Amino acid sequence: MRKHLNQAAVLAILSTLIMSGIGVSYAAWTKQLVVNGTVQTAALDWEFADCGVLDAKYTQQPDYTCNPGFTYDKPHHGYYWLSTGNYAWGNCSIESDYTTALLTLHNAYPGYFNKMDFTAYNGCDDFDLKVTRAIVQQGSNEWIVDHVGQIIKMDFNNDGQYDFELQWKTAFGEIIPPGQGSQDMYFWMHVLDPCPQGQDLQFTISIEAEMINP
Repeated sequence: MRKHLNQAAVLAILSTLIMSGIGVSYAAWTKQLVVNGTVQTAALDWEFADCGVLDAKYTQQPDYTCNPGFTYDKPHHGYYWLSTGNYAWGNCSIESDYTTALLTLHNAYPGYFNKMDFTAYNGCDDFDLKVTRAIVQQGSNEWIVDHVGQIIKMDFNNDGQYDFELQWKTAFGEIIPPGQGSQDMYFWMHVLDPCPQGQDLQFTISIEAEMINP
């Protein structure tokens, strides 16, 4: 009886040691994958090359407007001119890190529409970059934009009502070769009825990309 118990004990100990060895090997393997992934991400080098808005300060055209949800009674049109007046305007600037764009709508009012467009530059020497999604931030709030046509809504004054909506208009997945710029990317913006008159609305945008082996 004791002999059988000793054999069982030995088998149990051997099984434990074998499984421990497998666990150690698996942990080392997965850790190496994580480290490799971190190195790949750190090597990304892209920046905003340019940005602009449809309705900038001192334009001669009247302001633009649209219906909530970016609808309009004419097919394929989401916005149109107001009859008169240029009361609000927008501007955008590229931050010092070159990967964040700051957008401000000045003197905004309910119904006001604007559009921002921009390009990105691939500064990597040997790798293509694939644009995968955009990140929009307003204060402590963050939204992930990952498909064309997506609409996000913002509550700038935290009163529980949405003041603003943004619709992404460019498909993701573009491949940017080394040392070259992207096609124009853009999104629409619309101020909603709960927003008080004459507000300055501000938020930032950046894009994310992944490295593609040539």
